Amino acid sequence: MSEIRRVPIEVSGVPDGVELQANCAVSRYRARHCSVIGIKGTPRVYPCRIMASFTNTTMSISVPHTAFSVTVRLDEVMAVLKEASDYHHDLEANKENVEKSSAQER
Repeated sequence: MSEIRRVPIEVSGVPDGVELQANCAVSRYRARHCSVIGIKGTPRVYPCRIMASFTNTTMSISVPHTAFSVTVRLDEVMAVLKEASDYHHDLEANKENVEKSSAQER
């Protein structure tokens, strides 16, 4: 993983901007009548920049090679990540309980 960098206010425009240079997979959708019907080809990997700021309450991912950027509210991103973590830990705990139960039956 790349290093997360604190971006000076003179560059970011906010006092608490951070960024991470990363790679992302970009998929292009096939659509018909404004409905997604599939994916065009295979996803391509591009360099991207992830930025976040509590002052702006946003997180953005920009992919310069595709002239594409997405910005999402930070609280929504954090809620999704927390739920994914909780779900993963619940599944792991359930898996351990099933393994213990199977071992005890033997």
